[in-house]
Amino acid sequence: MHIPAVAWRALLLALCPTGMALARTPYLLPTAFDVRGGGVTLVGATTEDDYFTPDGGLAVPALVETTPAGQAVDVKATTTLKDLTVIEAGITAPGTYRFSTGQYVMRTTTFVNVDGKWLFVRQPRGPRLGDRGGRPPESGKPGGMAGMSHGAGGRPGGGTAAGGDSPPNSIAQADVPAGAPSKSVESISVVETYVTKSAPTDTALSTTGRGFELKPVTHPNAVYVDQGFAFQVLVDGQPVAGALVSVYRAGNIYDDRRVAAETKTDAKGMAKVRFDRPGVYLLTTHSAAQAPSAEPMPRNYTYSLTFEVTR
Repeated sequence: MHIPAVAWRALLLALCPTGMALARTPYLLPTAFDVRGGGVTLVGATTEDDYFTPDGGLAVPALVETTPAGQAVDVKATTTLKDLTVIEAGITAPGTYRFSTGQYVMRTTTFVNVDGKWLFVRQPRGPRLGDRGGRPPESGKPGGMAGMSHGAGGRPGGGTAAGGDSPPNSIAQADVPAGAPSKSVESISVVETYVTKSAPTDTALSTTGRGFELKPVTHPNAVYVDQGFAFQVLVDGQPVAGALVSVYRAGNIYDDRRVAAETKTDAKGMAKVRFDRPGVYLLTTHSAAQAPSAEPMPRNYTYSLTFEVTR
């Protein structure tokens, strides 16, 4: 996921404990978007802005596979390696299939109010969150993934923050005044991709009206260079205005521009991304960041979608 480096770091340091890297994005990459046989293999991994070179696997015991008939099926991981996770799924009936991690709480951050300002609480350094496994979101939000090899930053990752300095608008756990008002913020991730056997269908594209979702207007398996990709970003079924959307092209390490396109959603949560050449792309977006020291929102969300653009 790309936001200009300074903006990213300011946002993420306001949402995560100190000592965590801020540079990994999760993705699901199928071996084919146009499936010809009876199955497809997907790679689940994280990458450090080098798409799609994996540098950490997703500890995914099950993805949620939505069939062309709208049935949700858990698909277990075949192999989990250090740098990537392999998932094999059957593709039998013609139509479009969605593969998703589901909406998943990757970390919970505590904020406290000190002298009228909300500060996030820096926890003592510990093991990476991916080593402990994630958990389903509270309040009945759907989830299909038991953990990612991510750290506790606002983006996936682990390690030490650049320079090792304490983030702004934060306070060490040991320094929190007794009785200070506190709030917890859940960071929820969604990672998805679509594949199609024969002709594209629309049933698997349906949204649930719960949590953070991307509703395709253009079919994800029918994106063409000269037409672009239109979609709507929703939270609990309501449009998300002003959401920043960033798009990366596979092999971007060799490109003059690391970011293929950027845009923001309009008042109706709608946006359209345009392309100048075919390829495999990763689209990322996230819920709006809160103002520094403002009262924290109960949840923040990140989303990524892998898809193919053809001529």
